[in-house]
Amino acid sequence: MPTTSAPLKIPRVVPQQKLRKPKENIPQTHEERMVILREVRHYVAEQTLVPPVPLDDLKVHADKLVAVLNTKEIYRDYIGILINNELWRETLAAVPFERRLLMVPKCLRVEA
Repeated sequence: MPTTSAPLKIPRVVPQQKLRKPKENIPQTHEERMVILREVRHYVAEQTLVPPVPLDDLKVHADKLVAVLNTKEIYRDYIGILINNELWRETLAAVPFERRLLMVPKCLRVEA
């Protein structure tokens, strides 16, 4: 008894994503970003900061870390974001994953 099989389907080619350089106000190498993150975590652990921290205070703390790390002044905003993220880390971790909500702006939604 002859058997017929479905025609072989070749998977579509997945386009390679091009790596792009980080913007100039973000450290250019992964190693540099990891060093800064490690120092931010150490700094936040030593301080008695409680979220939410006002933007002006975040800038002051970021300036302190820029001086300690002896890094470029242009990275101050990046460091401020890392500080804020670290301050909220435990609060976010306390929320069960299935109870979290990701809000996507309309311009980023994929609608059929």
